[in-house]
Amino acid sequence: LDPMTCLGFTCPLTSLCCLVYRVTTIAERVGSMEVPILGRVDKTNALMYALITLIASIFLGGLPWFIYIFLLYKGVQTRFQIVDSDLCICCKVFWCDCCSVIKIGRHVDGYHDVDGYHEAMGSPVWV
Repeated sequence: LDPMTCLGFTCPLTSLCCLVYRVTTIAERVGSMEVPILGRVDKTNALMYALITLIASIFLGGLPWFIYIFLLYKGVQTRFQIVDSDLCICCKVFWCDCCSVIKIGRHVDGYHDVDGYHEAMGSPVWV
């Protein structure tokens, strides 16, 4: 999936669709997350939140998208006990949100392919 994701990010016509799709698959595979501002993010509402934040970002200079990706990254960090400071995550998301989405996507995909993963994803994680 990563080569196609990278290819999708290089074309201006497909990059936003690719970002929305990848963020949605990450949320589906991570499971339920309780995040500030948004509440519960899971496979039922991740697409809606991604589209709303992208549309709002058009008018607000990308800030809603930055916050959404930051919160998604924090959710993945909390779910998988990734050691990373908030400042480091903030810088990664600010300087290259596509790279951040690819990084957390690869991490989630790696766990998703392991047997017994789905049983471990039962309870929501609080960010």
